[in-house]
Amino acid sequence: STILLWWLLCAFVCLQFITKIMSRDRAPRVFLGRLPRDARERDVEKFFRGFGRIREINLKNGFGFVEFDDYKDADDAVYELNHKEFLGERITVEHARPTSRSGSSGGGGGGGGGSGMR
Repeated sequence: STILLWWLLCAFVCLQFITKIMSRDRAPRVFLGRLPRDARERDVEKFFRGFGRIREINLKNGFGFVEFDDYKDADDAVYELNHKEFLGERITVEHARPTSRSGSSGGGGGGGGGSGMR
């Protein structure tokens, strides 16, 4: 009984460690490129409805970021929504590049090149 509990505890700790290592390259934050300039937070919320809980939406001029609670939700959104039409524009939805969390939460840049300047 004690050995079984010890084994389960070790398995749980190992699983947590492996999950953290595997998700290191994937942020739960996605980059939005080629956003229409009149896009509003509520428009983005509606566009991402059904892809999990959103922590934060940060819109800039022509691009933005959406941060999810869960990595899988971010993956699903990127897979399903990249190059879909949003308010008349075909937008880019990519995983955001990791940033150091010491600065502002919205910094760091997007998914490479698609910042709405085409």
